[in-house]
Amino acid sequence: MEELQMGLEEPDRYVLMGSSRASLETNATDVLGATAAMMEIAKIFGNLKKNKIWVPRRSVVVVSWGLEGDGHFNSESWAQQHSLLMRERAVAYLSVERAVKGKTDGRLRVNCAPMLKQTVFDTAKLIPNPKSSELKAGIHTVLDTWNKTQKKFETYEPSIDSISGEGDYQMFLHEQGIPSLDFGYDTVDGSPISGVYNNDFIDANFSLHRAVAELWAMLVWSVADTPRLPLEVTRYVEFIEKSYAIINLTYRDLIQNHTLPIEQLGGAIKEFMESALFFTHELNDVDQTDILRMRVVNDKLVQLEKVMRCNHYSAKISIRHAVLSEGPLLNGYGFGILQELLRDFNLLSDDATRSKIIQHISILSRCFQDAALLIMNVVYSLTGEKISSLSELDQKTMQMQFDRTPNLLEK
Repeated sequence: MEELQMGLEEPDRYVLMGSSRASLETNATDVLGATAAMMEIAKIFGNLKKNKIWVPRRSVVVVSWGLEGDGHFNSESWAQQHSLLMRERAVAYLSVERAVKGKTDGRLRVNCAPMLKQTVFDTAKLIPNPKSSELKAGIHTVLDTWNKTQKKFETYEPSIDSISGEGDYQMFLHEQGIPSLDFGYDTVDGSPISGVYNNDFIDANFSLHRAVAELWAMLVWSVADTPRLPLEVTRYVEFIEKSYAIINLTYRDLIQNHTLPIEQLGGAIKEFMESALFFTHELNDVDQTDILRMRVVNDKLVQLEKVMRCNHYSAKISIRHAVLSEGPLLNGYGFGILQELLRDFNLLSDDATRSKIIQHISILSRCFQDAALLIMNVVYSLTGEKISSLSELDQKTMQMQFDRTPNLLEK
């Protein structure tokens, strides 16, 4: 089931919001809560457009999936049916599969592609804290309470997990390379899935459901209406850098003893990181009222996720994204396929697995080189220049570094 609300300036760019639906069973009420929230948001957006108060810049597609309990068949079928259209036009998939799960003292859970991470933080600042007891203690927003319960000491930010595993989002992210997220309130202590009408696990005044709906609506608004898509390349850099570092540390002895060419991947990642920093710097100077230039920038930002997929096939849909997929041992970090190969090689030490590792490192390296070339060409398209080769990219990058390095002799 789907509904399309056409955008005003960019009607051919789609923001997808989706959730599953199920029957009125005890274990299905968390899914129904998400469906109810989505229907209310769609109603509000429709009324705003009908009364000529607000029309989104980009089109909003509202989708509700059936057969959620049968392996996400409905979402996979729909995504395959509209595959070409979604790959060309979809800019994000924003999902709430379960609005509230477990006791009402649950914490906000967010799984998202790294480029959407910053907009989640920024939006959470705007949503009132649904927990009345914390409001009295001066914890006013969803971000405040999220920070209080799940702050990571190494980043001083709330915890956001990578978006892997099973879900309706997997076809959009892993197959089509569309930046995706999924969130909701989860139980703290592993309690059973909540029944909204269950005396033991109940969101009595629907305050958590309301917070989910408000956060969801504002995220859709942010992606659908801002001139520049809220996709932050620097957040991707952070995720990649941490994932590479932890893999290097975990399998250091294995890599050294068998001379695996991990430095090749490290060099390509460094090249991408440098390009991403220049790209982010140049974006600050782009006139956001220039529709054509913003269109170029936005399309390349979305295309970056597709390049990162590397088109590497795996039997499991949830690990076909070679960069964002989680591995079997290192939860929260990417390069899942590489992790699996290193784990197998650590157990078997066979030549066939070693060859697969070398091949996959080569694929990943090329992936990051292509990504660097993609985003740097955006920078030079804004200045009328063009980069056609990796060697030319290296020369331009070095020149930009030289130009921006203070001349100490003049001081």
